[in-house]
Amino acid sequence: MFKFRIDNTDHIIDVNRGNVAYEYDQVNIVCPMYSKGTREDDIETFIIYNVSKEEYDTCRVTNAMTARTIAVCDKPYLNRYYTVTFRPFTPQPGGLEFRPGQDYYFISLSNTPSQSPGRCNSHHMKVVFKVCCKRSSHLRSNSVLGEGSE
Repeated sequence: MFKFRIDNTDHIIDVNRGNVAYEYDQVNIVCPMYSKGTREDDIETFIIYNVSKEEYDTCRVTNAMTARTIAVCDKPYLNRYYTVTFRPFTPQPGGLEFRPGQDYYFISLSNTPSQSPGRCNSHHMKVVFKVCCKRSSHLRSNSVLGEGSE
């Protein structure tokens, strides 16, 4: 059985906290892999989306125009993973960009209509990534640390 591996029950992960300039956290999304001969009913396939807070709360994609596909796990016999890098720019046109100070909501939905919304509800396969830090608050905390140190 596949589950998000995080330590807190709020399903919140802080990223880019304490990083130096141009250092960005990454997350690997690993698709479940099955051996040949596994019963079809035991195979999980799903799609992970970046969605709005409301869609995250309800485990449903209600606006296909704004939901972004992050990973498609639909090849159960192949070893597949996707790497997400939390940077504010991307070298690829149409790539993902993660702005400091923003929250990003990911949910996992079955790509089999009979299982929708699938594991998002039943196994809480959803997560919030909180991208640290707003530039102004990061600079302010550094300048406060520097005051009175002479």
